[in-house]
Amino acid sequence: METYIRYLIGILITMTFAGYPSDSLRADSLPNPAVCSHLEPVNFPISEFGGDARFVESPSFEKGTCWVILQEGDKVLLNVFSLPPDTRPYRDFPEPTTSIEVPASIAKLVREIWVMAIMDVRYAFKKQRGMDGTTYTFSTHTVSTQSIHGTTWSPEADSPPKWMVDAGHEVLAFARSSPRDTVILERKLNETKKKLSGYLNEKSDSNPQPNKP
Repeated sequence: METYIRYLIGILITMTFAGYPSDSLRADSLPNPAVCSHLEPVNFPISEFGGDARFVESPSFEKGTCWVILQEGDKVLLNVFSLPPDTRPYRDFPEPTTSIEVPASIAKLVREIWVMAIMDVRYAFKKQRGMDGTTYTFSTHTVSTQSIHGTTWSPEADSPPKWMVDAGHEVLAFARSSPRDTVILERKLNETKKKLSGYLNEKSDSNPQPNKP
């Protein structure tokens, strides 16, 4: 029986990889697991989101922070929240500690960046998470108002996840500053958008899609 089971497993493996080139699974052909160049899917329950953008910073053993940009009447508000340690799932938020009005151009720019990054969400080749880091979660919505999310854990390398975390921190620093300089914030966000757009375009050029018949 054991020999027969091994025989079946061998057939399944052969069928699974029959369509791959012989060197397609070589270690040097696989992505570098040390650097994750994209956000990952959210694998924990998370609330639906209808605002322009949301950023949640959740350290493992310390209080977290969240900001939300949303339309309220004829105003665009930036609300900042303080969260209990390791706040997942994100369902019930307390009253904001800061609530300020921001230009619609800021909301539009942040949402454009969030959409670009989240639409590139995919699973990492290697587990990136540990026990004592920080989980960052990004949320926005599509034209159909469907919530979309992406997450990353303590990114260090100069990569899209780190750019997203830096952008989240720029918005947070803006909310906490006095006086607030929207020109500087827009400039920094535009720099992030340019870097992210350039990265995604370069990736698209290096992985052309087959022509449709």
